[in-house]
Amino acid sequence: MEYILTGNGKKIGLSDQGLPEDFPISIYIDSNKVVWGMCQNLTSYMVESYEGNLGKDFIPGTDFVVLYDENKVLELMGHRFIFYDCLIMKEDNGLKPLEKNEVEEARKAFREQTGNYQAGPFQFNAYKLSED
Repeated sequence: MEYILTGNGKKIGLSDQGLPEDFPISIYIDSNKVVWGMCQNLTSYMVESYEGNLGKDFIPGTDFVVLYDENKVLELMGHRFIFYDCLIMKEDNGLKPLEKNEVEEARKAFREQTGNYQAGPFQFNAYKLSED
């Protein structure tokens, strides 16, 4: 995976010296599994792009939430899956950006909910949404 953080008019690769202290971000994982960090303006744009079909799922055991387009959910074998194209933020009396020190923890929690699944002869890699 590639890791590119954007915001406040800057592009920062994760291999750079680190993030500025005032860089509040949301994590966006696109359909190609590329991980992006987004500033507030880009996060707002992505949420608006879901056009009223915003789905929200807590990552188990965390206060991180995955935001996604409900129209892109695959229901299969009694479970619901998304194929990335989602945002990760923090829930704390409303949606909040991730702090610099929470980025890796959020990515790890997201990865733990993703996996390879089998449906008949087909295998796919996806994020498994929590059971309601």
